Amino acid sequence: MSICQVSKVEKWYPMSTQISVGLHGKLPQQADFVTRHLPLSFTTGWDEWMQRGLQTSQEALGNRWLEVYLTSPVWRFVFSSNIVDQQVWAGVMVPSVDKVGRYYPLVLAQALPGDALPTAPLLTSSDWFQLLEALAIRALQGSLQWPLPLAELEQELARLPPLQAPRSAASGKWEAGRPLALFQQQDLNPVHAYPYLLHEMLGQRYPAYSLWSSAGSERVSPVHLISGYLPSPQCYTSLLGGEWSQHGWSTPLDVISPLAFSLNTCNNTHDIQNE
Repeated sequence: MSICQVSKVEKWYPMSTQISVGLHGKLPQQADFVTRHLPLSFTTGWDEWMQRGLQTSQEALGNRWLEVYLTSPVWRFVFSSNIVDQQVWAGVMVPSVDKVGRYYPLVLAQALPGDALPTAPLLTSSDWFQLLEALAIRALQGSLQWPLPLAELEQELARLPPLQAPRSAASGKWEAGRPLALFQQQDLNPVHAYPYLLHEMLGQRYPAYSLWSSAGSERVSPVHLISGYLPSPQCYTSLLGGEWSQHGWSTPLDVISPLAFSLNTCNNTHDIQNE
């Protein structure tokens, strides 16, 4: 029997105490896009993907689109490297609108080094995602007293703790079809190995991937999503209002407690950064 060591599970630690959370998108108190502390590599790739998704969802939903969009859920996400750039990204997305009535989501996001383990944050950093969600909702509700605005919001962003994640550095390569041995320190809980295992398995299927998680909305049940690269424009429609099978998602599992799990069968086949 062949055994290949792919990685050694180590203790988890902050990737950096200097990396800040940025924002991009629309705010009700502003007449145009607002961007803070995010690089062009992220905002350009995000906007290209979002524009396609919004257009396709409008065509699919017709006159239902606005109602579905405004009641769409808050999404947590993690992007592996090689999607918008060489970094791993984590953040939240909420539906929003600007001062003149143009609809476009608000995203809060933070970069991690490219060797960060993308499968870890959604499992281990729920408190961090909750802080981002709360700040995004406050901004949309105007409780930050715009237009003084961006200064105060930036202060709130600066006070957010840095996201923590382990590295996914491998000491070997997992060859498809061969068994896998994953080693860890004796004092670690075995559950710490599962994000590494999931990352290695996803790497066998996708050159790059994104993970999405939502507690749901009036139309969308709580759900986890996996997509090669970013969800295709067709699949984006389900992020607004569910109806997964109608928009190209595969749902191989029944509801598991407490969340459902979906696999994407209409993945994008390319990375935005190389377009």
